[in-house]
Amino acid sequence: MIEVNEAYEIAKKKAEGFELGKVKDSGEMWIFCFFKRLDSGHLCPQSPNIAVNKKTGKAINLVIPPIDNLDIINKAKTVDFKI
Repeated sequence: MIEVNEAYEIAKKKAEGFELGKVKDSGEMWIFCFFKRLDSGHLCPQSPNIAVNKKTGKAINLVIPPIDNLDIINKAKTVDFKI
């Protein structure tokens, strides 16, 4: 099983240039919600949510839409994770 620290190392490679916001646990995946603040102070609307499968370590970009991906993120439990 892939632990959260190892999953973060995988996810951050796919989200280069973004900062980590929240980490969530869906049961099957660790979900890393990244963000980037623009020069205007607004958040970048295309910030990635990277999901890492706990069994395989495979990372995917959990894009929204589809709305099902938003449901996965919203139902996942927030994890207390510090870099």
